[in-house]
Amino acid sequence: MAKVKGFLSQDVQEERKETPDSPFSTIEIPPSWIPLMEKIINWYDNAIYPVWTIFGYKKTRSWRQRARDHTWITEIKTAWAALAAAVKANWKTAATFVKRNGYQLFVKDYAYRKRNHLSLPGIPNVLHQAEGLLMSNPGPVAQVRLQRDDVILTGQITLAFNYKKVENAPTGGDPFNFVATLYYFEDGLIKTEAHTWNAPAGNVAWAAVSETYGTADRVYFHHRVIFYLDDYDADVYFANFLLRDKTRAWTVTYDGTVFPENATPAWAKTGTVSTEKIWGNRLHLAEVADSANSVVYSRTPTFVNAVGSSVKWRLKIEKGTQKDAGNDEYVVKVVHSDGTRKVEYLFYQNGIIFKLGDEYHKYHYDTRKYKTYKSYIQGDRLYFFIGRTVVFRHELETTGGREVSFGHYGRDDHEGESRWGFLKYFHGADEDPGFDILREGWWLKAGEIWEPDTLYRKKGWTFLPEYHVPYFNVVYLT
Repeated sequence: MAKVKGFLSQDVQEERKETPDSPFSTIEIPPSWIPLMEKIINWYDNAIYPVWTIFGYKKTRSWRQRARDHTWITEIKTAWAALAAAVKANWKTAATFVKRNGYQLFVKDYAYRKRNHLSLPGIPNVLHQAEGLLMSNPGPVAQVRLQRDDVILTGQITLAFNYKKVENAPTGGDPFNFVATLYYFEDGLIKTEAHTWNAPAGNVAWAAVSETYGTADRVYFHHRVIFYLDDYDADVYFANFLLRDKTRAWTVTYDGTVFPENATPAWAKTGTVSTEKIWGNRLHLAEVADSANSVVYSRTPTFVNAVGSSVKWRLKIEKGTQKDAGNDEYVVKVVHSDGTRKVEYLFYQNGIIFKLGDEYHKYHYDTRKYKTYKSYIQGDRLYFFIGRTVVFRHELETTGGREVSFGHYGRDDHEGESRWGFLKYFHGADEDPGFDILREGWWLKAGEIWEPDTLYRKKGWTFLPEYHVPYFNVVYLT
């Protein structure tokens, strides 16, 4: 049959089997569909990664060649390889704030520049990444404001950001500044504290601002910061917003780069096993079969049960026992005790047992891959996380002294090997320590507006008059 524009003839018929065992059936395609199907095929042919079907698709040599022709990755890899080591290090530094590596930022920047016909390659800047928020008040015609709200912070509070200001028409006073207002309860009353930062007059090249304010250890139920650009014809570029309070830092962190007894602060060590080594920023502990050896690293932190405490660790059981071998045949044990309540976590290759005094609760889980675990105790409540998921919660009655410990134990008939990425503990509220309240590079979430958590306590960004040009825009930063 003759073809029309690369497809079949106007009389499109085909006999086919839906499955190898099904009978032949005849399908017909109306002639009016042919131009549309041609467009669909052309669209997929011109995609960066052409895909027609994910079932039974064969990647031929011609397919691979088309993929190479329509992607910039090969060109970007070549450009990256040509960079000097010092330049690659600068890209890595520039990407640190948004928690990416230097190559990821380079790919994003290179693709943007190539798509918009800019010079290649770009030059990394530690004060910003590829994109940022532009706040403007042309004319000026409005009171332009950028507002951020957050709840439940503990003083002192640090607000940091990078900015560039281009003045289109001079004006007096302090036309660009921010005012932070902190709300707290005291003596049955709602009270406030305020902190103001004023930008210098005129044009400002890319600069870093970091302001710390508030009263140490005071709990603020609401924090609001407003950036004002009122009656001022200027363009202000933002990048790298950071908001942090006291409770968002781990009390003690062991990162696996040295032996625990040599860390700062040091862990008390009891016993030894046949293999204790640091490799690849991991602590490797191992013991041969039929050995009674064990090693335990411990500390006695000061926790207040009413406030709460967390212990978080990253662990992989390379070799070890099965949980059905017995409650006390574990290869690894982690203890979290705040002086009032205590829990012991017993690790096996195929599961975890939660030991609460004389109670043993079994949880089937494959521990042979690196996973992050977190134990949280406040009052008489225990929560245990794998990743960000709560997999066990219980009311605690067991009492014990203050202790955070982890150890590896030899067992009969079983070789044992555990690998530790980190172990850290934290004294504070039920939050995810180590995570900033706000870390916004305007790279991933630019322009997103969060809804209020409750009717009276709002979290997230507010744009006034509203989020659109000419007042706000996401732009490429230079």
